[in-house]
Amino acid sequence: MMGREDILLTVHAVSKKFSGNLKKSMAYGIADLMRISLGIHSRTDELKEKEFWVIRKLSLELKPGDILGILGVNGAGKTTLLRLISGIYSVDEGEIQVNGKIVSLFAATLGMHPLFTGRENIYVRAAMYGLTRAEVDKRIDDIIAYAELENFIDSPMGIYSSGMRARLGFAIAVHADADIIIIDEGLAVGDMGFRAKAFKTLRELKGKTAILIVSHSISQISQMANRIMVLEKGEKIFETTQVQKGIDYYINNCVHSSPNVKDNTSANAGLVSSMLFSETQKTNEADEALQLAYGDELGLEFVFCTIVDTHKLVIQLELVNSKMETVAVAHSDTAKFKVRQIGDSYRIVVVIPQLPLRADKYKINLTVRNCENDLPVVIAHAIHSFVIKSGVHSAAHIQLMAIWSQQHFDPHTTPTL
Repeated sequence: MMGREDILLTVHAVSKKFSGNLKKSMAYGIADLMRISLGIHSRTDELKEKEFWVIRKLSLELKPGDILGILGVNGAGKTTLLRLISGIYSVDEGEIQVNGKIVSLFAATLGMHPLFTGRENIYVRAAMYGLTRAEVDKRIDDIIAYAELENFIDSPMGIYSSGMRARLGFAIAVHADADIIIIDEGLAVGDMGFRAKAFKTLRELKGKTAILIVSHSISQISQMANRIMVLEKGEKIFETTQVQKGIDYYINNCVHSSPNVKDNTSANAGLVSSMLFSETQKTNEADEALQLAYGDELGLEFVFCTIVDTHKLVIQLELVNSKMETVAVAHSDTAKFKVRQIGDSYRIVVVIPQLPLRADKYKINLTVRNCENDLPVVIAHAIHSFVIKSGVHSAAHIQLMAIWSQQHFDPHTTPTL
């Protein structure tokens, strides 16, 4: 059982203010330094002219295994909070206590020199994480292999693509024995295959590590987080361990009410009902898993509300396995399906004729999005689950459905196609 000694991060009543005027900000800073040198207390809880609070009286705690997703519209204070925790900014009020090593992935390539080789930059960046040369020597082969840069590691980093630099920075970070990992605005770490590997690594680290993740990709947050915190104007307005509940709160109370959103969304938008069915079964319950065999049909019927023009809508179903890895998607654009304008409530039926999946338990995530501005109309995480029972033993997730046959073999004839 965890106690206070297991807490990796404590943020207690922290506030941070900025100035909207550079000259006044410099003058305030000089005045504060003079007061400090004279031993005069400078009040930090009052705003001077042109100052404003970016973070106000915010508190949180993180323990090993916590993956805290932070949601908020632009200007909510998300990045400022992460930079306060990372030590980039100093707090004006409150206290931040860190019990362990922090690695920040929003600056994963900071300090790397374009004229140094990738190998040399590993030592530079790792030293910033507190690793000794001897520790780096033991891990450097693993770092290079993880970054998939064996053929370029002794070339100057200036010739690296942005994806190669990001992969190297991420590889160093995850081999730095971090206690707290901070991720800002997603994982820009190369192609889809490497991003999948990055997510898998972070999930494997969560038993001993705490992770803070800020991203405008709600699907990314929903896959990673086990806690949600919503910020608005620098203040915490909602926190929960129920990820879907936190996402729903953010969509309905922040996204749809934001003055920057001009897409005719409304607080009434959202998923009304859903039903998962096969040829012989159906369920309306999220925690009741359909029992299916390899190759069975699977259907999802759902009703959602929105007043967004339907020609802007795209729909995606995502199948997630027991390891929380996305193994397959069904997208409305791929099928050239368009939602027809019928009032503001829509009943959609999606049928997958045959499921070519290996034996496992799967969950379904549903996303309805406005393709014009990429804002969500519906994001429903793990709305239904199903189990594939199969005798196929393989590491591959997708078991392709092929037509098999056997013909008579005559060794005296030449095979023909």
